[in-house]
Amino acid sequence: MRRLWPMFAALSRGRVLYRDRSGRRRLYLTFDDGPCPENTPRILDLLEEHDVKATFFMVGRRVKQWPEVVAEVVRRGHEVGNHSMTHTRFSWLNVRAKKVETELVDGLFRELGVAVRPSFRLPYAEDSIRLIAYCALEGHRLALWSRDSLDYRLTGPEVLRRLLVQPPTAGDILLFHDDGPAAATALSTLLPVWRSNGFSFGRLSEIH
Repeated sequence: MRRLWPMFAALSRGRVLYRDRSGRRRLYLTFDDGPCPENTPRILDLLEEHDVKATFFMVGRRVKQWPEVVAEVVRRGHEVGNHSMTHTRFSWLNVRAKKVETELVDGLFRELGVAVRPSFRLPYAEDSIRLIAYCALEGHRLALWSRDSLDYRLTGPEVLRRLLVQPPTAGDILLFHDDGPAAATALSTLLPVWRSNGFSFGRLSEIH
């Protein structure tokens, strides 16, 4: 199914994000499954050190636990995204339950002063035509990705080796996670390398 993601993005008139096709030499870092009081601040410091902005797809139950971490993400100029309330599989839910999973998170962000409706990323990378159609009908801007770091199952050094051997290309949306330490470990080396290779970095809202 994921082989069809470029087609979905091309036909969606900007409602499905897969990569930036503008030709800019830019990368888009995204972090799923936070916020995390141990790892998110470490990533924020690293991004600030290298003048990088990113997008954080957050789980609502974690937002409720650590609103101060969410506030710090926003204060430092990053974007937040909706990653559902409980990180459950949407293919298991009826339409009403899907709406609850997304709208509760949007409400939490509004309470924290996030004025713009965030992009949405389906948990577990579910990508059926039905789910993508549901997101479009609900008016969500669905965020996919073109490069997966695999940091949810690899160590930091393994992620680093993987992305050095197969580096990203201009316009890539990269998937990382901030509920574990691997992303920060790898990015501490990767960010200066990518900077030296002429890449800039953006938030997903900058893709048009």
